Amino acid sequence: MNDRFASSTATRRKFLRLATAAVSTTATFGSRRRLAADEPAKPADGTAAKTERDPALIERARKLMRESIVIDAYNCGAYSKHRHESTGWFNRRGPTQVDLVKAIDGELTAAGFDVADGVRAPIALVGGRDEVSAAILAKNPNWKDIPWPPADGKPYAQTDYPRSALANALMGIERFLREIELADDKAMLVLKGTQIREAKQKKKIGVIIHGNTAPMFEDSLELVHLWYRLGMRMMILARAGRNLICDGWTEARTNSKLTTFGVRVVKEMNKLGMVVDCSHMNDAGFYDVLDVSEQPVICSHSNSRALCPQPRNLTDEMVKALAEHGGVVGLTFPPHFIEFGAPPQYLGYTPQSPLFQKWVDHCDHFLQLVGPDHIGVGSDFDGGGRLLEDMSQLPYVAEALLGRGYQEEVVRKILGENLLRVFEKVIT
Repeated sequence: MNDRFASSTATRRKFLRLATAAVSTTATFGSRRRLAADEPAKPADGTAAKTERDPALIERARKLMRESIVIDAYNCGAYSKHRHESTGWFNRRGPTQVDLVKAIDGELTAAGFDVADGVRAPIALVGGRDEVSAAILAKNPNWKDIPWPPADGKPYAQTDYPRSALANALMGIERFLREIELADDKAMLVLKGTQIREAKQKKKIGVIIHGNTAPMFEDSLELVHLWYRLGMRMMILARAGRNLICDGWTEARTNSKLTTFGVRVVKEMNKLGMVVDCSHMNDAGFYDVLDVSEQPVICSHSNSRALCPQPRNLTDEMVKALAEHGGVVGLTFPPHFIEFGAPPQYLGYTPQSPLFQKWVDHCDHFLQLVGPDHIGVGSDFDGGGRLLEDMSQLPYVAEALLGRGYQEEVVRKILGENLLRVFEKVIT
């Protein structure tokens, strides 16, 4: 690995002073016993063993959030969960986990908003013919004159046409860019890493377009350039199975590296200034990206495989390699990535809930492996990230970490400074 990305011994020692000062010989953090890797977090009801929240700690966490750069590396809030909503959804409180109202309430500075290729979205979810169907049921003789595509601005798809992943993604980014423009008093598109600080100063939410996933590149480097021109600054290379760039995590038996085209894509992303996201990749492909990339990469939403044996999580060796390359892992909120077999729904968790404390255990584990400079947050809101009810509860993260005994300097790094370092280096 390139030495210029390596974590220094001094930094590691500094972390041990800051983050483990509260650890006694009986492995406690403050007054809360740390869960062992094989100890169940008892997430069944979400509120089991819940204690009263400390008002002073809540206010301390809120203050720290207000003063800090807070970045969510990945959420699914750009388009895919808003297919049935009319124009303007981004700027109003809605039923999903992500919108600008909740982002502001949660003290967010910037986030990677996923624009998906739609390959898993059945036509029935986006049809846009509801008005026609309703008119027919009402025996309205003018149903044949109802306009299509629908005039209300909602997404649509022709029932008899198999739209490609590229076309779905282009439709999604056009609609999301429109939403950002309509909300320009509250949001701004981030095209350079330095604009994240600008968003904080202007009290706007920095929107980073995050591609999900590489099929929208098809087999063309020109499309990589086109997506960059459209504002995309991060890309997840895999979802689950095989594509033209690499294999996803379900193809573990192939032990496969990047394809020849995949190598060119990674190098082209380095050249343009797009962040390579290795979440969802198989292990061999992950290591190959580190060998090929000349820039730090991220795993935007993954936890520790040692604490939760979900194959989408990272092994200790993977986290160490990522850190040596200057990268960051975004600790994520899907319950089954925190505790294997945890129910997927939101169950009223608080920072004191056992499942939330198990999430902090994942943070502890990574901190002890690589120090404080390579860990961030990647919620996966609207994609399964249900440890929190929605984006407005992001201050729970600071509350949980401070409650575990972390120094504010370390918490700031996890909340956003580490991801900011990568984004300012790569997205130029």
